[in-house]
Amino acid sequence: MDRVAAATESLTTLEHQLTLIQDQVMREALLLETEALKQGFYRIDRTVAVFGVGSAGKTTLVRALCHHCGLKLVPDPAIGATLGTTVVGQQYPPIALPDSGTSLILVDCPGILEAGEAGEARAQAARQLATQADLLLFVIDDDLRQSEFAVMRSLAEIGKRMVLVFNKIDRLTTAAGVNIHQRLIERVQGFLPPEDVVAIAAQPQPLTLPNGEQWVAPVQITPLLKRLADILSYEGEELAADNALLQTQELSQRTQGVLTQQRQRQAQRVVEKYQWLVAAALCANPLPVVDFLATAAIHAQMAVEIARVFDCALDVTEGKSLVSALTQTLVRLGIVKGVLRLVGAAISVTVVGAMLKIALQAIAGAYLTRIAGYSFITYFRQNQSWGDGGIMGVVREQFKLNRREAFLKDFIQEALQRVVTPERH
Repeated sequence: MDRVAAATESLTTLEHQLTLIQDQVMREALLLETEALKQGFYRIDRTVAVFGVGSAGKTTLVRALCHHCGLKLVPDPAIGATLGTTVVGQQYPPIALPDSGTSLILVDCPGILEAGEAGEARAQAARQLATQADLLLFVIDDDLRQSEFAVMRSLAEIGKRMVLVFNKIDRLTTAAGVNIHQRLIERVQGFLPPEDVVAIAAQPQPLTLPNGEQWVAPVQITPLLKRLADILSYEGEELAADNALLQTQELSQRTQGVLTQQRQRQAQRVVEKYQWLVAAALCANPLPVVDFLATAAIHAQMAVEIARVFDCALDVTEGKSLVSALTQTLVRLGIVKGVLRLVGAAISVTVVGAMLKIALQAIAGAYLTRIAGYSFITYFRQNQSWGDGGIMGVVREQFKLNRREAFLKDFIQEALQRVVTPERH
């Protein structure tokens, strides 16, 4: 499947996921982001983020590109007066790139790798802008530092298309500039081809001539303009598709997270319903000993409903088989007897006489149903897998989580209110 088709299919899948979200506010917010993604995918303009450390010449490069393409700019308050660094992301109006038939929307990102909390916040904003762009210009003004290399590699690993821009070459001798340029090509060869490492001078420094006059060399951005024209001419559609696919995957992960939380809540409500059904059944028909298999039909139906919440196919027969395996595990681990002891000790000071036995059976049954139900939730949430620890590992963990003193006290109190009626008590 080509990248355009993959991006289109991914958007379609995302839209289907969104229909499953029950929270209207959350669903509408994610739908707005999805619609923005679709518009970005089908637009003609290509977004180019200019990214790098503070004072590497990012803003100067943006202005040089705008000026070359005929866009006049005024000073911007987002540019720091002292260091000349961008403190917030700045998006510029579209410019027509010569020889490419494409318009660019340039985004000047805040500087990265700056010290302090404010610097880290700007760096996070810059990375977000960079990941949302179709193409990334990573600007440096010297040999590549290890910290810069790490950022570049991480962006390449998530699929960002980029060009490494070696700026301020006018400040070096010709030989020094050539040497650094070659070292840069060698360092990034694992994820960037040589032609994507471009040397420029976006704002040459003025030189003092022998007669005392100031002379400024012409801006040297022609190599970058040519490389951009080539990339956008031959890869323009794929750039948009790659970016749409990347953004869709990120949004899909967030959507899946919302769905997972939603399903967890739904499944927990199913468990709560069945734990009290089991309690009521055992209260009405007390057994000599808590026999988990005596309520197997109820537990099988609970398993089927939990499976349905997680979009897993499970019939009642399969549910009974699952319940049988879990029941055997509860017995083998001694959890049935352990629950009887825990519940018996907790209610013996509250319930007396004939009702003690009934309450013990009912509350212990509800408690075991809860452990079983939450174990099923784990199983179906993990695509019908018990995980590395197997069924025993899951059941042990659920027993551990549900035997905490504060929870157990509240659970028994609620069970007594539900099961042991005032008349019986």
